[in-house]
Amino acid sequence: LEIFNQTKNLLLNFCKEKNITFKASINKNCWINADKQALTKVFSILISTAIFYSEKNTIINISAKNINQELIVNIDYKGKALSEEEQKRMFYKNSRFSTVGHGIRMHLCKKIIDYHNGNIQVNSNRHNINSFIFRIPEKSVLEPKPAIIPNPSICKLLIFSN
Repeated sequence: LEIFNQTKNLLLNFCKEKNITFKASINKNCWINADKQALTKVFSILISTAIFYSEKNTIINISAKNINQELIVNIDYKGKALSEEEQKRMFYKNSRFSTVGHGIRMHLCKKIIDYHNGNIQVNSNRHNINSFIFRIPEKSVLEPKPAIIPNPSICKLLIFSN
């Protein structure tokens, strides 16, 4: 499974409307033990959010690598800079991200990453580059949390391959 390519292909029409392209810097055979459906959802939410809030005619940079037995993913896009307050409350259940509420979706991302014993954050710099960054141990030990993921299917997932 190539989660990045699968997600990108689902969102291509959305990208064409804003003339957004992707630049991927993903290590060959980047992998993780994780719930396939849940991690695909995280990629879909983060990439679609980056597309939605990106300026027209820009590039979304996505990088993924395995370092020190962790998968590290960065999704960078150019859009309105996020205030420190927005960055702090980005993943709260009832927060609003800009004028359109993505709070519940971002909260779901956090819950899925937490479920995989990882962490997620958002950063913004003065050049209007916003970054979603998440880390998950390569071999997550998942504890059953049925309210978050009803029927997890844990397997070794290939994030990207050439």
